[in-house]
Amino acid sequence: MATDLYTDLYQLQSCLGDCPDGLIKLWLRRSAMQFCRETDCWRVQLPTIYTVADEDQYDLRLFASGTHDGGDASATLGDSGASWTADNLIGLYAHNTTDGSYGTITDNDETTVTATLAGGTGNDWDDGDAYEIRYHPWDALISRVTKLLHESDTQFSDGQQHKSTWSFGIDEVLDLTWDPPNDDETLDAWVVLWPNLTCESYDDDLYKRWGTYWVDGAIAHLASIIGKPWSNPALAPLHYPSWEEGLRRAKRENHHERQDGDISLTFPQV
Repeated sequence: MATDLYTDLYQLQSCLGDCPDGLIKLWLRRSAMQFCRETDCWRVQLPTIYTVADEDQYDLRLFASGTHDGGDASATLGDSGASWTADNLIGLYAHNTTDGSYGTITDNDETTVTATLAGGTGNDWDDGDAYEIRYHPWDALISRVTKLLHESDTQFSDGQQHKSTWSFGIDEVLDLTWDPPNDDETLDAWVVLWPNLTCESYDDDLYKRWGTYWVDGAIAHLASIIGKPWSNPALAPLHYPSWEEGLRRAKRENHHERQDGDISLTFPQV
């Protein structure tokens, strides 16, 4: 589930007095973005990918896409041609690419999806609106794959080790070189997300772990601006050390988890 980045906005408002809310929100978004990008702390496991024989490219962004046909001004996305598993999409993200709105999915059945939309021109669904269901927020991108696990139901009589190499591009597509290619194999991928400056929604656990440091970073910067009604040279030094400590802790925690490169596949002797 996701947490609104502005949940603790009142803390900044109480410290910064006359600072405009729009500027406070900008620097809170900038603080969270910088923190995540410097530390690689936003790490998620994507839903399992099921391979198809001779298909070597897999989009790590999209679960599904299509066109809404559930009526105008609808709060629920409807696609009569879909066949989703009930509740399987909860926690993923629905994006109305026609009006620019998006939201975290809280419920779904076989043909409908419930998500509170924001950030668009209409923030609802009209017949003909194009949609995407994504594994991660629209305003964040996958910077890299940190770990990739592979399992197969296929057994080979030679008992030899088979190797599959992979690469990941800026288009967020995983490119695999199979040896050999098969159906019904599974890939479990862990990735690092880098938020954009527009990102206002973060993973619950991520926010609980690091959100306080993002607030400290925003306060430290805004309070240090000279010549503004909210300027406070004495306040910035109180919050900046906490921001720095958060960066150091997140970097230490995530450093040992980094893992990139080839996958070695070992199949048992029949």
